[in-house]
Amino acid sequence: MRTGDSITLIRNVCRVDKAVQDRGWSLAVARDLAVELNVSLATVYRYWEKCRIWTQRTIQVGDLEKWRAKQVSDLDRIRGKCEHAGDHDRAIRAIETQAKIIGTIAPVRVDARITGMVTHVPLTADLPRLLEEIVALGERRQAIEATSTAVLVEREEG
Repeated sequence: MRTGDSITLIRNVCRVDKAVQDRGWSLAVARDLAVELNVSLATVYRYWEKCRIWTQRTIQVGDLEKWRAKQVSDLDRIRGKCEHAGDHDRAIRAIETQAKIIGTIAPVRVDARITGMVTHVPLTADLPRLLEEIVALGERRQAIEATSTAVLVEREEG
C-alpha cells in the first residue's frame, strides 16, 4: 500500500469514527458516509470494522475501569440532583444504569421445565423500597444541611 493510500485509509476511518460518534451507526449513516467518501457501502463497513479493531487494540483494561468509575461518579451526581429535585423516576433510572455498568443486576435462574428466556432481575421489583430509601436519603441530607447551617449561624453569633 502506498503512503498516500495509507493516509487516505486512516483519514476515512477517522471520518467514519467521528460520524458514528456524532450520529450513531445505522444503515442510513453508512449510506451517507459512502456518498460523502465516494466509496461503496461495503468499503464503509470495512472502515467501521477497522475503526473497531484499532479501538480494541488501543483500549487497556485500566481505561475501561476509569471510564466505568467516571460514569458511576457522574450517575451519582445526577441521581443526587434528581433526589434533591424530587424527580424519583430519573433517580431510579440512574440507579438502574449504574447497576448495569457495575454489573450488579444478576441473572435469574429459570426452571428448566418452564419454557422461556433467562432474564435479569428487574431493579423495579424493589421499586417501592428504593423509592423509600431515596426519599429518606433526601430527608437526611436536608436535616444535615439544616443542622450545619444552624451550627454555622451559632458560631457567627457567638
